[in-house]
Amino acid sequence: MREPFKFKVPATCAHLGPGFGVLGVAIDTALTIEVEETSSSGLEVIRRGEMSHAPEDPRHDAILRALTAAQEKYEIKLPAGLRITADNEIPASTVLGTNSACSAPGFGIAARYAHPVPPPPHPPAPPVPPPAPTPP
Repeated sequence: MREPFKFKVPATCAHLGPGFGVLGVAIDTALTIEVEETSSSGLEVIRRGEMSHAPEDPRHDAILRALTAAQEKYEIKLPAGLRITADNEIPASTVLGTNSACSAPGFGIAARYAHPVPPPPHPPAPPVPPPAPTPP
């Protein structure tokens, strides 16, 4: 099993001045995702905050749609049991990148499992002694 991991996806505003949809900023409000492998089988999603009313059907949940799309497209093997906790502080329907913020974690989770767990680092090799001086 891998160690649990956590990341944040900030709210965004990309409607600034004449750069409508071009110039954007991250806002100090975020969707926090925690992922951990479980001993049970299946995918468990715990939704908090603004996500507490999100649809349970994976076809309508942006995180699970993105996770499934990435998993299928890139043939990523997910663990048998996975718990995703999504705590969303981004208010819905506010044009603060809610849909993007909810899709990004699905792709991020898939990317995390796309590569095998790296082996622990090897201890450094002992230094090589300098060559002995040659006699004159």
